[in-house]
Amino acid sequence: AITALTGEALAKYGVDHNMLDLSFATPGLQTAQIVQGFAPFIRGIGSTDVTPGNENAVSVYVDGVYIPGTASGLVSLSSIERFEVLKGPQGTLFGNTTGGLIHVITKTPSQETGGNLSVSYDNFETAIVNGYATTGLGENVAVDISGRWEDQGESWGTNNFDGADAYKKNNNNAFRSKMLVTPGEDTALTLAADYFEYTNDVTPWRREVPSGFFDYNQDLNADMKGETWGVSARIEHDFDFAQLVSISAYRDVEQSSTLDIDQGPTPFQHG
Repeated sequence: AITALTGEALAKYGVDHNMLDLSFATPGLQTAQIVQGFAPFIRGIGSTDVTPGNENAVSVYVDGVYIPGTASGLVSLSSIERFEVLKGPQGTLFGNTTGGLIHVITKTPSQETGGNLSVSYDNFETAIVNGYATTGLGENVAVDISGRWEDQGESWGTNNFDGADAYKKNNNNAFRSKMLVTPGEDTALTLAADYFEYTNDVTPWRREVPSGFFDYNQDLNADMKGETWGVSARIEHDFDFAQLVSISAYRDVEQSSTLDIDQGPTPFQHG
């Protein structure tokens, strides 16, 4: 079974370029954020293990490129053309994935100059700027760029040990750019690059205290940092008898964190 959702359809369901909201528009799909990892489940099949290096039973692809690592799945793209959710095991075109996959297809750069920009201000002093722009660079070249900046000014809770902020997303920034080159009517080359970074202290290594749901009392203020980036090249050529598609890509994911493993005010065990 396949569920395909265009950008207009996503807007009707209230999905704003956020993969965590896909479950609102896709039957049989559940999405969750575990620490900073993206944990999708299709028909109950998935995994909550977001340790770097582990891969979910539900794969994530962007424009045909496999996105390894669960943290990479949280990249918020403001140039989404549509989402495709394939339910059930996939063992041919998209490799070996047991639960299914989520395929994100982004917009194709256009020769006509255009774009959009949105600014929002949410609870806990959270500011979000999301934009997309595209234009032509000559007769056979078009480019686009999309970006997202997010910052949370007020934390959800407090560390009673030293009064520091607790549960706060300091930043969540992403950008993506594509270049389309069409040297002939039958040939197209698409080059893409993306970058995503985050810093926050939203971790599961917390033991809340009765004073508040998001308050805790620990001697170490845990935090998490990460970044992921990648580049890809897609070549398409139409023959009289078939279409050739070649996709080459490289991706890099880095994550680090500090954790108070004993979850208490005594400096006993850190990680």
